[in-house]
Amino acid sequence: MSRTARESADRARGRATVGPERAGGQPDGESAGEPAVEQAGPSTAPAEPVDRLPRRGLIWRLVATAAVLGVLATAQVVDTDDFWPLGSLSQYGAPKDVNGTIRSVYVEALFEGETQPRTLGLSAGSTGIQRGEIEGQLGRFIDDPSLLQQIADSYAELRPDRPQPEVLYLRRSVTQLENGRAVGEPTIETLAEWQVQP
Repeated sequence: MSRTARESADRARGRATVGPERAGGQPDGESAGEPAVEQAGPSTAPAEPVDRLPRRGLIWRLVATAAVLGVLATAQVVDTDDFWPLGSLSQYGAPKDVNGTIRSVYVEALFEGETQPRTLGLSAGSTGIQRGEIEGQLGRFIDDPSLLQQIADSYAELRPDRPQPEVLYLRRSVTQLENGRAVGEPTIETLAEWQVQP
């Protein structure tokens, strides 16, 4: 049989002729109804533009940073807690000179009918004020002893059924160290005194 006759017979039986496609028009190697897989190439999408910080935004950020650092440095030099958290906090531990001194601030109260003052606990449960709050603002209490009235008022609120203090004394004990050990009796300094107002 000649080549022309064979091709005519194949067409009559519905077979595909020579070529890359099978019967039904699908490319060779694909199932009917499945799309051809495209090969991924390099992305041609344009790059996203970068947003730059405006000059005004940069300036105010630098000014704010300088102000915070300035307050921090001032509070450290002056040694005050008034600017906390941008300043010194007296509760932070610091190395001590083994031959230096230890200073401790406390409050004593003279109660009605008593001749000797008693030490008041400086805590939230005792007087409503922590020791660190007084130590951190010691200069203010010394300059204005009337601030001690707050301690008396807090004590009265926490213990309304007990005798109330008539006089408050802000005192500091100073203990001398030698090679890290306390020697002798501590020296007591009275820093402020306040007659409690009813």
